[in-house]
Amino acid sequence: MCCDAYKGLLLHSSLNDTNNLRTHVKSCPKKEKSSFAYQKTVHDFYSPLKSSPIPREIKFSVTEACTEFCALDARAFDVMRGDGFKNLAKTLFDADRATSTSSTEITDLLSHPTYFMNKVISK
Repeated sequence: MCCDAYKGLLLHSSLNDTNNLRTHVKSCPKKEKSSFAYQKTVHDFYSPLKSSPIPREIKFSVTEACTEFCALDARAFDVMRGDGFKNLAKTLFDADRATSTSSTEITDLLSHPTYFMNKVISK
């Protein structure tokens, strides 16, 4: 191994293991404290997984509600992957955000089923 500052060759053998390097680090005129004092960890090479801005309790509550929705209304769990369900969830979320100062009941937001049937039949 060769030192850039010292311009000398450091020999390694199985007898002295890393003693030559350790001795050189202590006596080298150009020590970079930060490079020797800081050992990289796996987190320096791989960024940690993106942390969710949604608290775990809220995420759990939504998961429970989706599970109940599928069980009570005899729907496949796959329904939540559909664009229609995502659009409905986003619209309800946005409506709640817009009316967050009042106590709006979810039943006030949802139309009666006959409205949907009439709308589909009229098209």
